[in-house]
Amino acid sequence: MYLFLFDHIIQLDSLAPFIELLKKEKKNVIILNSNPIASYKKNKLLKYFANQNIKILNNSNTGVINYIILIFFKILCFLPIKTIVKFSGFWWKISNMVFFNTKEFQKFIEKNNVSKIIIPNDYVEAKKLFLNNLKKI
Repeated sequence: MYLFLFDHIIQLDSLAPFIELLKKEKKNVIILNSNPIASYKKNKLLKYFANQNIKILNNSNTGVINYIILIFFKILCFLPIKTIVKFSGFWWKISNMVFFNTKEFQKFIEKNNVSKIIIPNDYVEAKKLFLNNLKKI
């Protein structure tokens, strides 16, 4: 099983040819959006991959504390757009934070029999560090 991680939809564009190649070779693929705020549910590329029987997940495997924090941030998204735009740097920092729980992520990898984790080149350093620490475990 191949696991593809991405934060921003532009990263998925760069991974799409590789995902398509693996799917043609009949490999199992999971795409995981690790951005805690944006779900990209209406994105055409994600819909295409969903139609190809590729499993698509949005920021799963968070712990209880991270889940409560994410609910707070999603409630903030209901503010008027003018208020939200003022905090654009804040939202960038939030999308670059790691909300994975180590134990839950390990369970997810074992449950889905993930053998390879593929990330884009411009993936956030904090998330790269999390994955490297997880690899040591």
